[in-house]
Amino acid sequence: VSDSLFAVCVSAHASKAACKTSDSFAATATFMSSLREELSNYFSVPGSICLVAGGWLALASQHCNEEAKRVSQAYVLDNLSDANKLERLLPMLVALRGRVQSNDPKTCELSDRKAAIHEIHEEDIMLIKGPSGAPERKPFDTRHECTEREWYVTDDSRCPIKVVRGREALPSELATVLEVAQEYTERRDMQHTAMQTVNQLITGGRYQGHKKTEKCLPVGAIITAVGELARSSISTGNMRYLLRPPTLHGGPFLITNKTITELHVALAKRAGIYKVRVIHDGTVAAIIVLWEAALHDISRG
Repeated sequence: VSDSLFAVCVSAHASKAACKTSDSFAATATFMSSLREELSNYFSVPGSICLVAGGWLALASQHCNEEAKRVSQAYVLDNLSDANKLERLLPMLVALRGRVQSNDPKTCELSDRKAAIHEIHEEDIMLIKGPSGAPERKPFDTRHECTEREWYVTDDSRCPIKVVRGREALPSELATVLEVAQEYTERRDMQHTAMQTVNQLITGGRYQGHKKTEKCLPVGAIITAVGELARSSISTGNMRYLLRPPTLHGGPFLITNKTITELHVALAKRAGIYKVRVIHDGTVAAIIVLWEAALHDISRG
């Protein structure tokens, strides 16, 4: 009898606990449902977009500020021979200015210029039917080659500094020193190449022309470079130093046509523009959220 009474008590206790747990889950589900409903009343797609854009711009602004700060901390070489004074401190971040030279430059295809960095991009232009049914011109890549020859920077001090992996420099600044040339050839009644024939079969379009774009860092260009100065492991003649992308804790690696002073101003200005946009987008997002909240309160009233 005692065992039966004990079993009944345990069963009753378990049933009571299960009811409490069930009631707790139900209350939590009800709360979460009401919370989601309440939040949905204040949710705004434009406001959310502004918040996301503001967050991205805040990160961009912080990155620009850090980059501007690091560039301002770079040791400025008044002339390239000043590298000799830093030999015991290398590697270190420096900023220098000089003329591009190369003993084995690349000859450009669209001009007779000699280049230290060279990029060629060729496209076939096809005429295909667009979504609206109207014909549209679409480019299809047929060739893309990038070349960087061994090159260095020199000035009147006759202390050349080799630059390695120049193509890894910040693209927005590297573009300022690259010369661009284009050539476009219209379609003519001639035999197509195998690639052009394949493009026509794949796209169902018609070959219209061929575009060639060439970018190069020409020999003789005056540039400013910011990077890590190090002692060259292989010294050739009086070329004892090299400039490379920073390896210690990262850092800026820039090749630009701006002077060092102009580069400082440009980086600070870019960071300021991002900061203004952050404030603008944050303000717009707050106004939209408050407007949605006011409309919701009016509708409930």
